[in-house]
Amino acid sequence: MCEKVYALFTTVTCLEWKPILENDREKRIVVESMRFLVNDERVRIFAFVIMLNHFHLIWQMRQNHDREGEQRNFLKFTGQQILKNLRNNRSALLDELFVQAKDRKFQVWERNSLSVPLWSLKVFDQKLEYFHRNPVKAGLCEFPEDYYYSSAGFYIKNEKNWDFLIHLEGNGANGTSGLRTLVAEEHRQGLSVSRGFVRNQFGYGSGKSMFWTLIDFGNNVA
Repeated sequence: MCEKVYALFTTVTCLEWKPILENDREKRIVVESMRFLVNDERVRIFAFVIMLNHFHLIWQMRQNHDREGEQRNFLKFTGQQILKNLRNNRSALLDELFVQAKDRKFQVWERNSLSVPLWSLKVFDQKLEYFHRNPVKAGLCEFPEDYYYSSAGFYIKNEKNWDFLIHLEGNGANGTSGLRTLVAEEHRQGLSVSRGFVRNQFGYGSGKSMFWTLIDFGNNVA
């Protein structure tokens, strides 16, 4: 139940931390798969960053969709498409992904990707700031909002590169409601919600980022 009410922080790591996502071609596979999940009304995606050997996202399952199933299908499809790309481009990296396991010959993602419900203000704060800063720490850019394959620009500069994102504190790039409105609406529809999101603010780099952190709504959700 909490996986549908709460946003989740998920980390997906490439096999043995290999730089499988170094090429933008592979990054686009992940992006287009996220866009499909949103457009097909399976999930809501609030933030993400795609690094060279892993990616993070904050997302929420929509009603009648479970995290385990959606995450499994998401990783299976992206893995298959990435392997197809590597074969078509005769990448030397393909040989490094040969595992000859019982259920597969090649593997792109590490098994058991971590997903954490964001019901703690402290954890939510840490995760969003942490992964938006990942590209800076890796030396890929000077400021978080300068890195293209990230939601930092969406939050800090109101960029519209990613039409599938929902802004945590208001309308999304596609005009959808923010998370607080969504949680309140689900509460009206009879879901048991005792917590939701309120706006908080912090600064990093050269700008400010707005995001939502969890507090108790109690019985005051209108």
